[in-house]
Amino acid sequence: MTKETAAGGEACVTGYEALRAQQVLGLGRTSGAPAGLLVLLGQGMAAWMTRRSPSPAPLPTVASPPMDPRHEALVSALASMALAVAVSKEARA
Repeated sequence: MTKETAAGGEACVTGYEALRAQQVLGLGRTSGAPAGLLVLLGQGMAAWMTRRSPSPAPLPTVASPPMDPRHEALVSALASMALAVAVSKEARA
């Protein structure tokens, strides 16, 4: 278990206990539904925990290599042929 995983688990426990104290025990109750209660009741504990967890760092994006013009022309021709077949089948139906 990493430090981040342990910290995330502790944050979920703390958040759950705060939510429980508000709703079940009536401690520190504010007007309206507290954040996360509707998720917990409607979608369950796993969804609630997922929403409480910090978002993972975004994956780095890699630029796609430039497309060979011949490859691009071939893909365009094949797509046109497939579309023509689909349109002719639809017209016959």
